[in-house]
Amino acid sequence: AYSTETSAATRSAHRVQLRTSSCTFSTSTKSFKMTTSSSFCKSVNVRLATLHVMRSVVGSRVACARVAARSSSSRPALVSMRVKAMSTSTESAEDEAWIGHALVELEDMEWKETYTQLREYYDREQHSSLPEEAGNELSTWVRAQRHARHEGKLGDLQFKLLNVMDFDWESGAAEWMDNYLKVKSACEGKEVCSVSRKEDPVLGSWLSDQRLAHRHHRLSKLRTRLLEDINVISAK
Repeated sequence: AYSTETSAATRSAHRVQLRTSSCTFSTSTKSFKMTTSSSFCKSVNVRLATLHVMRSVVGSRVACARVAARSSSSRPALVSMRVKAMSTSTESAEDEAWIGHALVELEDMEWKETYTQLREYYDREQHSSLPEEAGNELSTWVRAQRHARHEGKLGDLQFKLLNVMDFDWESGAAEWMDNYLKVKSACEGKEVCSVSRKEDPVLGSWLSDQRLAHRHHRLSKLRTRLLEDINVISAK
C-alpha cells in the first residue's frame, strides 16, 4: 500500500528488498532484520505509509512478527519473542495501518517525531507513563500532551493516537505507574494480589486507596483494567 507521493524508484527498491534472502526493515535511525525464506518475504504486505512516516521500529516489529507467525514451527522461539514484544498492544494489523494513515494526515512533524519515540518506549516498557525526570524531553512532552488535553488544545486525532498506547490522562500518572509496577512485581504468581501495610506501608496504603477509589467509581477505565489484570480488583 503506497501513497500517491511515493516515487517509482522507492517502490522498485522495496520490491528488490523483498526478493532478497532476508527481510530488512529500516527506519531513519534503526534497522531490524529477520532472516527467512524469500517466499515469506514476498508475502509480507509492507505498509509503506506506516514505515515511511512513523520511521520507528514499531512498523518493523509488526511486519516481521506477521512474517514469523506464518513461518514453520521450527522457529517457535522467534515467533514467541516477536509476539511478546507486542503483547500489550491490543491493536490489530488494521489498527497499525490506521496509525500510519493518521500520522500522514498530521502536519506537525515535530509532534510525529516525538510520538514515534514514545511508541518505541511503549513497546519496550509496555506502558507510556514515563517517570518525571528533569531534563528528559520525552517525559516533558508527555506531560505537555496531558496538559493540552485538559486545556482542550489537543486535537482529536492526536488524542486517539496516544490512546493506542494506553495513555494515562490522569494527574500523577508517572507515580501511579511506578506503584503499579512495584505491586505487580510483588504479586507475581499470586491468585489474588495483596500487599499488607505491615509488609510495605507505602504499597499497602496505595492498594487500599485503589480499591476504595474503585468502589466509589473514581478509577479511570485504564487503571481499572490494569488492576484487574493483576487481580487487585475483580473484573465484573
